[in-house]
Amino acid sequence: MSVREQTIEPQVCALPVVWPRRTLVATVGRLFVAALAVVTVGVSLWLVPSPTGPGTHEQLHLPPCGFKVITGLPCPSCGMTTAFAYIARLEVAEGFSAQPFGALMFLGVVAAGLAGLWCAVFNRSILDMGARLFTVRRAIIVVVIFVLVWGVQILRALPAR
Repeated sequence: MSVREQTIEPQVCALPVVWPRRTLVATVGRLFVAALAVVTVGVSLWLVPSPTGPGTHEQLHLPPCGFKVITGLPCPSCGMTTAFAYIARLEVAEGFSAQPFGALMFLGVVAAGLAGLWCAVFNRSILDMGARLFTVRRAIIVVVIFVLVWGVQILRALPAR
């Protein structure tokens, strides 16, 4: 019998299909990312947004912003919790008014939660997805936006002083 005439019979595995431990741990991690997003949105809905902007975080028994207490100016994250609380209530204009970067971060948290769920369901790597999305260039853009928003927040606070 020549090599061309030989046929290879498919082999059937009699062992039960077992979910590999690595896949189980990865799926739990992906679901953990989704759960963190759900908790963040839930806490944001529970908080009552401060009408003055900063200060919503104090409902979580956190101290007032030390930077603002000392300088009288907002810190880079002043108003983010308030923005989260507004955006969770779908009050988008108020959220962006309180802290534009915080509003964008809230949308990022929701996107990360959905990505975690999607990756868990379709057995995709959330780390690979993150590596493709978060390049150095995009990270620099995010930092620049963060600093610019802080600058605008400081300029808005100056006439009040």
